[in-house]
Amino acid sequence: MTIAIKPKRSLGLKLLSGATILVLILMGSAYLLAYNFLKEETSTFTFELQSNQSQLLGQRFAHIIETVTHDLKTLQIPGAKAKTELASQEQLLSLEAYKLNGKGQVPNRFFKWNETPEREPPTPAIIKELLQTGLSYQAVSNSKGIPSVYLYSLLESGDPVVGPTIIKAKLNLSDLIRKSGGTQAQLVSRLGEILLDTRDPKNSGSQINPSNPLFRAAHLSKVSIGTLEYQMPETQDTHLGTYIIPGYNVVVLNTLKYRDAMKGTFMLLEKMLLVGLALLGAALIVVVIFSLKLTRPLAKLTEATQVISEGNFDLSLSETSGDEIGILSHSMNQMSKKIKELLIESVAKVRIEQEVAIASSLQHNLIPPTSIITTRYTLNSHYQSASECGGDWWGYVETEQELTIMISDATGHGLPPAMLTAATHGCFSAIQKILKEMPDVSFSPSRLLHIAN
Repeated sequence: MTIAIKPKRSLGLKLLSGATILVLILMGSAYLLAYNFLKEETSTFTFELQSNQSQLLGQRFAHIIETVTHDLKTLQIPGAKAKTELASQEQLLSLEAYKLNGKGQVPNRFFKWNETPEREPPTPAIIKELLQTGLSYQAVSNSKGIPSVYLYSLLESGDPVVGPTIIKAKLNLSDLIRKSGGTQAQLVSRLGEILLDTRDPKNSGSQINPSNPLFRAAHLSKVSIGTLEYQMPETQDTHLGTYIIPGYNVVVLNTLKYRDAMKGTFMLLEKMLLVGLALLGAALIVVVIFSLKLTRPLAKLTEATQVISEGNFDLSLSETSGDEIGILSHSMNQMSKKIKELLIESVAKVRIEQEVAIASSLQHNLIPPTSIITTRYTLNSHYQSASECGGDWWGYVETEQELTIMISDATGHGLPPAMLTAATHGCFSAIQKILKEMPDVSFSPSRLLHIAN
């Protein structure tokens, strides 16, 4: 009884699983490489764009401060021409002048031009910064839609009794924003006050968070430009930031949320993922087709081996593929044919061996026993054929007068000589009968051979 063995997992399923895993590994590796590459490129591009925008804003603001402070140094305040000269300054919206005594206290204002409703004297913090650096800033809380900032400048009078003069100038930054090309950045004072926020003007005048990593890095930096990827302590959002220090006690901060910067990259990666999934589906279809083309002939070969194991050698497998499977199919056909031929030969050989065995048994029965004892004679013999059957034979007949022994030897071995010995035995049996019927007659060997022939 033959039991058909079924595979636990087909070869096609193994091919499909292996191809799927391989394609997923390749896709995952390619996706990871693309993600890291695009991440680095996007960060680099963002930092470069922020740097260019911040440098443009910082350079233009520094140019305005440099021009205004230079003109203020040559301005005679108070004086008859002061207001006329101030009216010719495009960046100036208003100007106030204060005298600072030796104790650092602010007396009453002694000069004004184009006064604005938000009249406020310099604060102690501003006076302290003025004494240290000569410049300070203050955001404008109400600028009637005009982006502006207060510039505080310290002018030395040269008279120790009079003391230095504090100039409070309101600067128009509309031209600065217009020429900055839509730059989205923050102009922050040394004290941490947002003087101008081009992205959200409502933030102007607010205090920047002291724990802001980008502002701290700019405050501690010894170089004029830097980039930083950081997280805000409040929201834990990752940001990409650039700082520019143009001088004049201000710093330009340009920051962008990481997810906003990577939005285009994420969209590209999503499209890559969709394309990759489509390619995966196409690859799986190709693998399925290929595996079916490969496994169908193998399945037929498997069925053929089971048929052979059941004893059926009449196979006719297709040999048209021309590849290794075609060669294997040809070999299977030839093998089944050879096995069938060998089985037929084996059956014929067994039949011949059985016939030879019967002939050998019969031949041994035709030969006298190895030990014969009569009243007058004792005969001892040994017979050993070179094969199962042979052409050797001997026999005897005893009469009252003599003992006749006949020995024959047929040329060759096997069944034909054995048949001759059987004929010889038959002939000798006839001679034996004659000798027993005529006991008084003596026959010479030549006469016996003549009778036998």
